[in-house]
Amino acid sequence: MCASSSADAQVLERAGDTRMSGARGAENRARVARRARNAVHDYVRCYDLSRLLTFTNGSRREWESAGEALDVFMRWYVAEGRALVRQSPSVVVAERPAGGRWHIHVAIRGGYALPFREILRSWSAYMNGSGYPSALPSGTHRWHAGVVKASAYQTARYCSKYVAKALDAEREPGRHSYRVLNARRPQPRRFRCSSLAAALFRAGVCTSQCYALEFVNGETGELIPYGYLFDTGG
Repeated sequence: MCASSSADAQVLERAGDTRMSGARGAENRARVARRARNAVHDYVRCYDLSRLLTFTNGSRREWESAGEALDVFMRWYVAEGRALVRQSPSVVVAERPAGGRWHIHVAIRGGYALPFREILRSWSAYMNGSGYPSALPSGTHRWHAGVVKASAYQTARYCSKYVAKALDAEREPGRHSYRVLNARRPQPRRFRCSSLAAALFRAGVCTSQCYALEFVNGETGELIPYGYLFDTGG
């Protein structure tokens, strides 16, 4: 499985400075959002991150921005959370629905059971001890997981939408729009062949690198984005 070569909590992509105003600022914001959406989509599809987890802040003290929500969450996730999800490659984004509060979504690999109570205890203890005391009688901060056998394609669509909404909701120069752990950005690999079958044969089996496969028809020159090949980690 591919692993990040820098600090565990390092953000691999920077959202960029969106302070510019006027037409140029709008173009820059659109470009930043497009790059973030594409990167998140590539990570989720390439690493087959089909399961989506959601973590909420049950305190009366709200997260004021996506950046704050991500910063607070990642301190817990790096220290404890990722071990509870079996060190799965993870893509973390923040979302605030209309009229709602910021919460966190985490895309991980599916197909295995999660220790729900242990995650609930760990997440709640961290939040309660970090200045976000729960307002619930139970003293907990809620979380839930999507279906075990979901589609990475659908999860990628959700995460891409969330990261674009977060970028549109705030203008924090230098803030990161999402976080990635235990993954490297997949690089496109292009093959010029007479058929898709020939392109797949040339690509072979990916054993050490995740990448997006693009097929160029040798007869027509048409570029066809095929999909993603990835190392399942055994």
